[in-house]
Amino acid sequence: LLIKHAWYRHPTLLWFLKSSTINFILPFFNGVMLGLGEIVANELVFSYGWFGAWRHSTPLGLSTKVSPTATAEYKKTM
Repeated sequence: LLIKHAWYRHPTLLWFLKSSTINFILPFFNGVMLGLGEIVANELVFSYGWFGAWRHSTPLGLSTKVSPTATAEYKKTM
């Protein structure tokens, strides 16, 4: 048996809902996941002191202090 389908169907409400979900809702969840991942990575870096990262009490500007968790070799280069 050969069943012929039309190559084009008029848009329906279900088609509109599917395309709206893909184009509007999925990118929103993607952005939320990226944002949460960045926050978690930032917290891990600061809590474990990776790459010499540390929180300092100066609210603005750059600090020239060496991190208390920095290695001895790094402190010598400063």
